[in-house]
Amino acid sequence: MGGIESRLYKLPWFGFRSDSLEETKYADIFTRNIRFGAGTAVFLNANSEKAAFLTNKHVIGDSVQTFWKLMNKKDQNNQINPRYLKFMRYYDDSKIKELDNRILFKLWEIKWFDDKNFPYNPAWGKIDELDRYMENLYDDYFEEKHDFKNNNLDIAIFYFNYAKFIKDIEDLINRVRAKGQEFVNSIELPANEKFDNFVSNFNEFKKYWKKISKFEPLKISDKIWEADNFDYTTKIGMFWAQNFVSKNIFKGVYFSPEPQDQENSSNNPNVITPKFFAANGIGASGSGIFNTDGSLAFLNKAILGVSSIGPYFYDQFGLTSHMSSALTLRTKDYNLVDEIYKAYLK
Repeated sequence: MGGIESRLYKLPWFGFRSDSLEETKYADIFTRNIRFGAGTAVFLNANSEKAAFLTNKHVIGDSVQTFWKLMNKKDQNNQINPRYLKFMRYYDDSKIKELDNRILFKLWEIKWFDDKNFPYNPAWGKIDELDRYMENLYDDYFEEKHDFKNNNLDIAIFYFNYAKFIKDIEDLINRVRAKGQEFVNSIELPANEKFDNFVSNFNEFKKYWKKISKFEPLKISDKIWEADNFDYTTKIGMFWAQNFVSKNIFKGVYFSPEPQDQENSSNNPNVITPKFFAANGIGASGSGIFNTDGSLAFLNKAILGVSSIGPYFYDQFGLTSHMSSALTLRTKDYNLVDEIYKAYLK
């Protein structure tokens, strides 16, 4: 590497590969990265009602357009944005599992019509009151921790009330079933989808939350990093990039300032960040990067948009591996580790 690359990444070599989904080693580490809507979040801990997650601030969005509001916001064609078709995607039992947000949307619509004593009729088209109801709906289940001290970095914490969500979806399913099979058959579902399949996926969702809610609170490495540090120990993390998923395993992390790049104006040259190569992409922002003991090392941030960096590299499944940057959780100038621990649920 030469030019800007040599300033960003001075290590003579790096290595990466992707484990198969069937490989069970590190399964309890990989499963902590969960895909919500537009990005990924790290499962920190849970109590009997809620779960705490760590992610990038840009994944959550702002107070007006959080990802949970965008999940049910229709586009100009009166359709859910394609980025939000799945409520949640997760790794469990060596498989990728998901809960379809489009079917959830239908169930909530049915409830709204029932509560208004209107006959359910999707052919009515756009209804402003219904649109507002749907956009605000997930505020009942998601909440950002606004007092989290993030040192003005791209990192944030939110909570998900999984227990209330599960109970409410159970009620929606029972409501629909009580209307009879003829009504169930009349619901317009996505192509090749069946209501019974959704119920089966929801039962898997419930099982998953019963399991991970009992996980020990995530441990976070408190190592202090500085510019020109490097780390050749193994790092792992499941990255949900667009419609692909990669169980990344890599070595070769180098710490340097963010580059000044016209394609990524958010970069701050005064912040020291880890650079690495792994299968990455849109949707993987907020992914945890872990040590093999299960402790959190860094938080994935972005592919570096530096046009002079190349070529691309590929893992054994043909996924591109890019030079990427993560967020350092502790330096001599700040300590995010202690701030994150303060946000854990009791």
